[in-house]
Amino acid sequence: MSQPRPWKTRLNSSALALLAVALLAGQPASAADNSADEARLEELKVEIAKLQQWLNQASDEHSKLSSSMQKTDKDIDELSRKIEETRRLLQEEQAQVKKLYQEQAQLNELQAAHRARLQAQVQAAYRLGSNSPVKLLLNQDDPEQARRMLTWFGYFNNARIQQIDTAISELQRLEHIREDIAAEEARLHQSEADLLQQTDSLATSKQEQQRQLASLQQQMQNEQQRLRSKEADRKRLESLLQEVQTLVEKSPRKNDARPFASLKGQLPKPVEGKLLASFGTPQSEGPGNWHGWLVSAPEGSKIKAVHHGRVVYADWLRGYGLLMILDHGDGFLTLYAHTQTLQYGVGSWVNQGDVIGTVGMSGGQSQAGLYFEIRKGGQPQNPASWLRRK
Repeated sequence: MSQPRPWKTRLNSSALALLAVALLAGQPASAADNSADEARLEELKVEIAKLQQWLNQASDEHSKLSSSMQKTDKDIDELSRKIEETRRLLQEEQAQVKKLYQEQAQLNELQAAHRARLQAQVQAAYRLGSNSPVKLLLNQDDPEQARRMLTWFGYFNNARIQQIDTAISELQRLEHIREDIAAEEARLHQSEADLLQQTDSLATSKQEQQRQLASLQQQMQNEQQRLRSKEADRKRLESLLQEVQTLVEKSPRKNDARPFASLKGQLPKPVEGKLLASFGTPQSEGPGNWHGWLVSAPEGSKIKAVHHGRVVYADWLRGYGLLMILDHGDGFLTLYAHTQTLQYGVGSWVNQGDVIGTVGMSGGQSQAGLYFEIRKGGQPQNPASWLRRK
């Protein structure tokens, strides 16, 4: 048996490697384990294919959203030009209104002049009194004077009637112009309001499209990262399985210990502490159930091997921190995760009760503890069936 020594671990970014080793690394030489290796690799390939398919669909959706945003931008541009044209027409109408107000002022002056002339005519008529044209004619001694008087009366009445008609016509024209201007201004203001409302609606639509596009882009980035991670997991899994298989096949096995299978219910606990999660119970974070035990223990507590075996993995795995896996022969593996230190390296032999590491919080744990699994032929076993109760 090799002597315990501090083991310097290297970081490993593949969380799937833990599952692969836990399922497969114990018996790479067996047909069942080779089949399990291939099955896990096929699962990874299927997951990668699904991710690639999703990314292709997302890319199509991204193109559709981009095209929709392009159309929205063009619609907003067209509406903006319509708004500018409407405002230009409003300015022209306002200039026309200003001109009409000037004309109105002139008409008011003309109307005042008409009133003044009418007033003068009324006063002149008043001075003539109640004398009718016939009476004035009969009172004239000179027939020529009488004729001129009658002519003057005719001119006077015609001029008075014409002036009154002109004033009425101008006032009516002014009123019609006012009505037309008011109607046109109302129409243009309503048109401007409608265009602004359409622009606001399109702007809101554009914001929603931008939000969807940003969300899709972020999701695509996340899925692309997942795809890269899956690809890396697949490559690492293939490499790790090959390394473990080579190690187990080439290394001689010691037979100076009782078979693991004969010690069911008699194995010592790897560490003493409170059981936080037991085998088969649902995990609080993530899908699936626990495949082992999560035991709370003070940081730095000694972790002991539950049986004689050989170290086939001693490294850091994402989600599990510093991890050691022992191969006990006949398809049995034990896993020790979230450790603070590892005392043995790959290929080392340990005996039951040897300190193989210390309890820690590696792998992103919020409290110190040990995650422990037992596997047989790649299948998780309930530690309660194998470990001593006391």
